[in-house]
Amino acid sequence: MPLPRLPRLRPSRRARATAVPPQALLRDLGRGTRVLGAVPVGSEGACWLVSTPAALLALSTAGDAMALPLPERLSWDRLTRASWDAEERVLTLRLLGESAERRVHVPPVLRYEVGADARGPLEEVREVDEAPFLRCLRERVEAMIVHHVSTTLPSGVRLTASVRRAEDGGLYTVLEPGARSEGVAGFPDEVQALLRRVHDGVGLPTRTDSPGIPPIP
Repeated sequence: MPLPRLPRLRPSRRARATAVPPQALLRDLGRGTRVLGAVPVGSEGACWLVSTPAALLALSTAGDAMALPLPERLSWDRLTRASWDAEERVLTLRLLGESAERRVHVPPVLRYEVGADARGPLEEVREVDEAPFLRCLRERVEAMIVHHVSTTLPSGVRLTASVRRAEDGGLYTVLEPGARSEGVAGFPDEVQALLRRVHDGVGLPTRTDSPGIPPIP
């Protein structure tokens, strides 16, 4: 008995590859800038978060600043917290001096129209590999914190003082929440005691302010 003929397979329209930022975005980076990881923001692939040794970049091919979820350039010391929800594919970021978190959706794939034939549009699907970006994000955020201590104030507010390393290598101190925040402003003695603790733990000169952050009294 002859074997049944196998059906003829049509060429796949879905060529699997890893999504990368458009060359138009990468060309705008400074000469010699290393890209440590990158993820698209939204399903169109026009906006990307790009991690470099010095900063987190938010870039857009559309040139629309309103489409960017973050400042165009954010030095790593300005980022205090980062978490990743793998199920929802949501990246949650907290910036120094901001009480509200910023949430960014990262799509699992990007789809590109690469041509057409008699059967219709041809589509290329590229998978988003977020692992290198998330690894760099975690490492850089942790590396910027030289030392930190926390206490609970009589108001019930959890107060943290951290010594952070600025982009120029200098050290500075930050309170979270700020010294003038509700539940913190009424306890200057406790604030000063916490600052002394964090400074003693470092044993190095630090600044008590940083660009964009109100000076700590």
